[in-house]
Amino acid sequence: MAGKFNLNDLLNQGTTKVKAEKDKNTDVAGGYEIKNIDVDNLIPSEENFYSMNNIEELKNSIELTGKVVQPLIVTPLGTQNRIYKILSGHRRRQAILSLVAEGKNEYKKVPCIVEDIDGDYNTKIIKEELILISANSQREKTAWDKVEEAKRTRTLLESMKNMGSLAGDLRKNIAKVLQTSSTQVARYDAINRNLIDEFIEVLKANQLNISVAYEISGLSKEEQNILYQDYSNGKEIELSTVQEIKRNSRENREKKETTNIENKEIAEDKEKIIARESRETEDKKEIAEAITTDDRQEESDTGAASHTKGTIEIDAINYAIMYLMSAKINEPTEEVKVINKNIEGLKAAIDIIKNL
Repeated sequence: MAGKFNLNDLLNQGTTKVKAEKDKNTDVAGGYEIKNIDVDNLIPSEENFYSMNNIEELKNSIELTGKVVQPLIVTPLGTQNRIYKILSGHRRRQAILSLVAEGKNEYKKVPCIVEDIDGDYNTKIIKEELILISANSQREKTAWDKVEEAKRTRTLLESMKNMGSLAGDLRKNIAKVLQTSSTQVARYDAINRNLIDEFIEVLKANQLNISVAYEISGLSKEEQNILYQDYSNGKEIELSTVQEIKRNSRENREKKETTNIENKEIAEDKEKIIARESRETEDKKEIAEAITTDDRQEESDTGAASHTKGTIEIDAINYAIMYLMSAKINEPTEEVKVINKNIEGLKAAIDIIKNL
């Protein structure tokens, strides 16, 4: 695991300086050893992403003062060929090359602060780029420069954190490197995350400022695409226009949310009504079944009672027949004829009762 190092020391170029030989090419200024290096021995960093604008203006400034006022920051690529990689000063190098190309060789020696960066390969790469970003913190930057350096700084510090070389709040450390506020870093992050590619290109072309880019990044992708079409058709994008779109979008979203809530409540009420009607239907069904069961029971009880009553009546009639028959005599007197007639009537009654 890479050893921990102090971020403040790194940002203040706290790594060990190359001990330059005390010769005519070496000066001491501001506590740093300044080495005058041939411009042909300085190569740009492949990690440099800052814009290379206003070179002509910078060249004129150097020629007016007669020297490069602010030294470049470089790191050695090897001890044999004395080639150095630029960490800060790419525009100054380009201006010097332009002056030398005009035959002004007095500018060929460039004042440089030499940084000997320690650590393994990955650590050195991270440190080099962090120094590049930190050393350029006070230079004039485009909006894209600011957004891109925030993105790169986040990537670098995340790598350091994963290596166990950095502690503390990530956004605060990014703000420290960029010498800005955590709030501003949050704006840069929002632009990097949410701004559509078409507007990224507009930002790179320096046609958007940070405030407008940040407001646009707060729109949905669909809204950004519509806005970009307007921009492509020649409509100027103003901060107030984007803010109005955001305000209308928020109001429409709130209305939609309110409508969704109301629709949900209506649906829930409808479900409750359906459930209540279903329960009522089940209750009615149960009542109907209960009534049917009671009716059947009542019919059964009535039938049983009727059967019992009929049985009693038949038994009584049979008893009467037996009594009458016991009273029969052989002679066909009038009384016997009456008895016989009563027996026949009782037998007919029995048949009727049986058929009920």
